[in-house]
Amino acid sequence: MDERDKPRRLLSLLGDLLDREENPKIIIFAATKRSCDDIVYELRRSNVNSLGIHGDKQQQERDWVLNQFRSSQCSILVATDVASRGLDVSDIKYVINFDMPGQLEDYIHR
Repeated sequence: MDERDKPRRLLSLLGDLLDREENPKIIIFAATKRSCDDIVYELRRSNVNSLGIHGDKQQQERDWVLNQFRSSQCSILVATDVASRGLDVSDIKYVINFDMPGQLEDYIHR
């Protein structure tokens, strides 16, 4: 698959998932902070409500984003591996690996 095609395919997949049920909690994992921000930008540009979390965000902003996700105010969270360990969020329906992790251990934690 061509890397440039990934955003379109992600939007198509999300469209299918969101058509099946209303506001399922979805985490999308990205490899880099930049990729995380780019994905959130593309989703919002396509009117898909999403928030991003990564290591360059201030702790206060990360806490706010997680609270929005936990309370289902926003049902799509785009994250780097910073979120794959120690996240305590119940009722997540789907985990999407937009970018595959570099190590098997990171994949397991996601």
